[in-house]
Amino acid sequence: MIDDTSTSMTSRRLNIGDPELSLLASEAAVDIDNMLVCKENKDFTALKKLATRLQNSYTIDQTSNKMQSLMDITTVTFLNDALSKTGENKLFVKLDDLLKEADRITKLLITIEQREEHNELTYVRDFCIALAKATITYRKYIRELKPVHKFRK
Repeated sequence: MIDDTSTSMTSRRLNIGDPELSLLASEAAVDIDNMLVCKENKDFTALKKLATRLQNSYTIDQTSNKMQSLMDITTVTFLNDALSKTGENKLFVKLDDLLKEADRITKLLITIEQREEHNELTYVRDFCIALAKATITYRKYIRELKPVHKFRK
């Protein structure tokens, strides 16, 4: 189980370089799978933590209703990749469209306890799986960029 006690849950954002993100997204996918298969789930901790991180990753201007990203470009790129592997399988060209979809998923994650529609649960589960895979892929890329010491070849 992921422990967020070291950093306040309200301040953590979605960050593709976060070593806990792949585990958190995987746990959220398993929780949703339990809802789909067993029709019940008592623990929504991972889902709530993932929703909080997503929600902290963008802001919505109250007057213009325009969304603004608080994520770094790498995280936005991998989030776009994860979203493209769920639903309609399309990459978002505009950042605003990407943030709107992230907001939709955030709202689904927040209200997941009341959800019973199979398509919505499957969509969010697929997103969680794609996000976990994207995080692992990013960490693999970073590991490959580091030079190997000459005695470790």
